[in-house]
Amino acid sequence: MAETGKIKRRFMAHFLEVPGSPVEIVKLGSGIEEMNIELAPNVVKKQDITGINDTYVDTYDVTQAVEPYFAVVGDPLFDWLQSIVDERSTLDELNTHAIDVKLWEEPSSGKYPAVREKCVVAVKSFGGNTEGYQIPFDINRTGEIEKGSFNINTKTFTPEIGG
Repeated sequence: MAETGKIKRRFMAHFLEVPGSPVEIVKLGSGIEEMNIELAPNVVKKQDITGINDTYVDTYDVTQAVEPYFAVVGDPLFDWLQSIVDERSTLDELNTHAIDVKLWEEPSSGKYPAVREKCVVAVKSFGGNTEGYQIPFDINRTGEIEKGSFNINTKTFTPEIGG
């Protein structure tokens, strides 16, 4: 049954594809009390010679901070992030996909509506305090978006046909 009324935060789920063979899809959010996807729209304002104002958004600089991220031995995301730290990975080595899943909507054949977006992961630091070893990172989204559906049980994304 689909959720009604005010939507609880846990019903907007975020996943990240961890590069490797095979690609692993991990759910983000464990130990994180707040996570936002910042759109940072570029608002253009121009006034023509008649005095008419034209205002529009031409691009978005979309980022998602994952902080804190506590390292857990055996977690494929930790293994990848640690390799980024150890190797100072750059360029295509940081490319992956983020998947946002709308769990408040009615699933169809066990799949929820979802959006998959190409992104670049940027590790900000590593270390932390007495709570544990941390590797906070940003997910920088590119705007290359696919609509589709996501099966929570199998962690598989299926693009819309013709989408």
